[in-house]
Amino acid sequence: MLAIITARGGSKGLPGKNIKDLCGKPMIVYTIEAALDSGVVDKVVVSSDCEKILKVCSAYDVELHKRPAELATDDASSLDVIKDVLLAYSYNGAVCLLQPTSPLRNSTHLREAFERFSVGKFSSLVSVVRTNEPAQKVLVVNDHGVAEPLTCWEDLTLPRQSLSPTYQINGAIYLFYSDRFMEGMNIFTSPLYAYPMPENVSHDVDTIHDFEIIERALK
Repeated sequence: MLAIITARGGSKGLPGKNIKDLCGKPMIVYTIEAALDSGVVDKVVVSSDCEKILKVCSAYDVELHKRPAELATDDASSLDVIKDVLLAYSYNGAVCLLQPTSPLRNSTHLREAFERFSVGKFSSLVSVVRTNEPAQKVLVVNDHGVAEPLTCWEDLTLPRQSLSPTYQINGAIYLFYSDRFMEGMNIFTSPLYAYPMPENVSHDVDTIHDFEIIERALK
């Protein structure tokens, strides 16, 4: 399996977050180590526009891919970044997209997710965390303030215990096949498996507050 780690240099929420020191090592290193130690990844490619990030990653057994400038903007799609790597390496097979902003995801999570993905013959997999409140209670509000239920009106008044549990994507693990991705330019294809992860390891770093939460968890 090919693991693609996407690490853009620019970040408005927390500048330099991908290589910010997290309990003694750059944050991106946690993701590199998870991939290398998983036993299910054959090659790790770090795609970045930032020389500092690539230099940090050069100390590890990974391939360094300098992405084109047009794929380093705020509007650049991660799908185009994935396509760029797949074409550059002429790769065909299972792919794992790993974001360095999920440093609490470890090799065990990755190995377990891959085993479920391959044994179950799923087309794609995404890691999720259970929502604290059922999504059936969510309202969709338009520009005029008019609200509609996300599911149906009845769900809004049903006891929470009677509703099916709902999950949200936590951003830690995405698994898919390169050929199906290239056909539809989508990492989500049916049948999609939802790999559940505990809430305490599902934190994603976007702000300094997120970073401090993870720092306390690691300590």
